[in-house]
Amino acid sequence: MTVGIASHLVSRALQDGQSLHAAAGSGDETIAAWQLSVFGNREVSSWALPVFATTVSLYLILIVMVTYTYGGIVATLTMIESRNDRTYLEVPTDAHEKSGKDASEMESGSGGPPVQYITSSIRGTMKHLRARAGRLSRFRGFGLFVCNAWLLYQLNRVLFLVLPFNFFVRPYLAAFCATMLLAPLDLTLTHIIMSEPSPKPWFRRVPGRTTWVKVLPATALNVAVMQLWITIPYVVFTYYCKSTPAAQNLDDLVFTSLVGAAIGLVVLIGSWFWMVLPVSVILARVQASLLPETDEAIVPFDRTFDGMVVLESSGGRGKLGLGDAWRSFTWADRRRLLKLYGKVIAIQIAVGVLFCAIYFAEYKLLVGSVTAKETPSISS
Repeated sequence: MTVGIASHLVSRALQDGQSLHAAAGSGDETIAAWQLSVFGNREVSSWALPVFATTVSLYLILIVMVTYTYGGIVATLTMIESRNDRTYLEVPTDAHEKSGKDASEMESGSGGPPVQYITSSIRGTMKHLRARAGRLSRFRGFGLFVCNAWLLYQLNRVLFLVLPFNFFVRPYLAAFCATMLLAPLDLTLTHIIMSEPSPKPWFRRVPGRTTWVKVLPATALNVAVMQLWITIPYVVFTYYCKSTPAAQNLDDLVFTSLVGAAIGLVVLIGSWFWMVLPVSVILARVQASLLPETDEAIVPFDRTFDGMVVLESSGGRGKLGLGDAWRSFTWADRRRLLKLYGKVIAIQIAVGVLFCAIYFAEYKLLVGSVTAKETPSISS
């Protein structure tokens, strides 16, 4: 759901897109072999491959944008928004205009309803971003996001080839080292998402070595937990399959595999709440605490985190500790973030169902029944 996870989605999409392009443009023999392997000897329209490829591409683009905008931008703003910031000048919303209450009255809570966070709803957050940063605000930082994902993918490949470790440890260590090396880009992306529009291009906003060192502990914790989270379901699935009696037939093997996969999925979802969610919040809030004092946040943001951070201009370190980053994120904030993730998952499921329906309709229109040539081989 986070920008980091979305980066991996983009990396995977780049790989899938290259494979699809290679399949679509490598000649008639490859296309014929692809059609035979997928559809057998069914009658297939010449439009099938380009239509299916276009549908898959549109799905990948849409799911990445949903994940990036709602699971990345809105989630990051939800993690860092604070109503302790008294210097923030809020843009009046429709709700304020209808109720006749000004921003100061809403902030203090006198004579009005409780304080409403900007990130308490996706629609309200997007309206606020459009008012502050224009119509393209839902894509803010996307260029850096794609660049970071591509560099992460390429660096992973290089490190996997050169690191002198066994085949099992190497991919995890490669991912860890690549993420640590690219930590300044991820930090810059968070700053672009949470700050007011800046005339500077993103490569001029990349912090120096001092700031990079400050964010390394949170980055290391995040990537280590992410790698562990991905590995646990596989370990559970393997242990379950090995601990069950040997399958006597195909049905037993399928049943055992399905039960093991279901247990792994439950462990994957359950461990996300107590592993991935906390470290994602910790990383985002530590990164936010390193926002340059010359940059203004696009949502209410308390730079001191209720006095836990002493700014560098005041003689402090200007950095939030790992434990303080999670403790300062209240239970109300956590509920607000979980509600957001629930909405994002619902949107992703709706997009998936929609494209499944589209693909099914395309299949019915472009793929016919089994040809006569197939009948003898089937009967035999």
